[in-house]
Amino acid sequence: MHSHPPYANTTFNNSDEIRIPIQTQDIYTLPCNSSLYIEGRLVEAKEKKWSPTLRLVNNFVSFLFDELRYEIGGIVVDRVRNPGITTTIKGLVSFTNNEGNSYQHAGWNHQDLPEIRNSEGYFSVTIPLKNLMGFFEDFKKVLINIRQELVLIRSSTDVNAIITSTSSEKPHLDLYRILWRIPHIQVADTEKLHLMKYIEKGRDLQLAFRSWELHEYPVLQQTNKHTWNVKATNQLEKPRFVIVAFQTDRKGQLTKNLSHFDHCNLSNIKLFLNSEIYPYDNSVFKHDPSIHPQHYHNVQKDNNNNNTIAIAKQWREREREQKINI
Repeated sequence: MHSHPPYANTTFNNSDEIRIPIQTQDIYTLPCNSSLYIEGRLVEAKEKKWSPTLRLVNNFVSFLFDELRYEIGGIVVDRVRNPGITTTIKGLVSFTNNEGNSYQHAGWNHQDLPEIRNSEGYFSVTIPLKNLMGFFEDFKKVLINIRQELVLIRSSTDVNAIITSTSSEKPHLDLYRILWRIPHIQVADTEKLHLMKYIEKGRDLQLAFRSWELHEYPVLQQTNKHTWNVKATNQLEKPRFVIVAFQTDRKGQLTKNLSHFDHCNLSNIKLFLNSEIYPYDNSVFKHDPSIHPQHYHNVQKDNNNNNTIAIAKQWREREREQKINI
């Protein structure tokens, strides 16, 4: 594993653009196993000291940035806007219970596990990039002889990454160090010769992956029924999964956790895609989490993967224990 720092004189303040290049191009890298390492400190702004009432929200690292980009050869290959909300939703529906616990070092703390800060407010996290962008999750091949760059756009405020019990308290979060850690692969001479001949032929490399897009409707109308038209996609980009989540007055609120979502008294929801309706039958949502067996059954039926079944069981148990409606 090799560490690549940002350009010299790069600052990590709010709204800054942080570019992390892989300068050496004659190497063999495996982006899918790369990670982002971040060091920082959370303190009370006035006293510059650690405060026990200040806490980092689940997946707080993603909320520190407004946009993440991955570039190959100067071309933007994948982009995630508002990664805090995007990756939190993705993680909640895809991580198994064991995976969620194993990502505590990455700032994933959906079960209120012990915080990763020390007694002085310092923290360090290593978050796999496959948890932040679809390219790193799906593309499992080696990249050689090409320039790569990871671009991070710091958020204008860090309020959404922090929660406190007192609204009068003013937090201050500093980032000290950011590194892109990526494996360098050692290739045998015979395989290296084969790869060089392949490159000389000038063939295009197919980069197939699923990108994550977030569409927000900031202000809903005060009606009992609402239709939301989302942009259509072309034949090259077809939606594979659609996840809908609701929040009420959480953004920019220090006393409210932006990594949590609200039920909003939802009674029914349908997706219209190319004149098809999903699901065909009406859905029934109620506050009691014990009467949602059909929704979990649909999750199991649509995907025979054991991980998906485990996710459904995990969320059902969590709803019963914490009385939270999804």
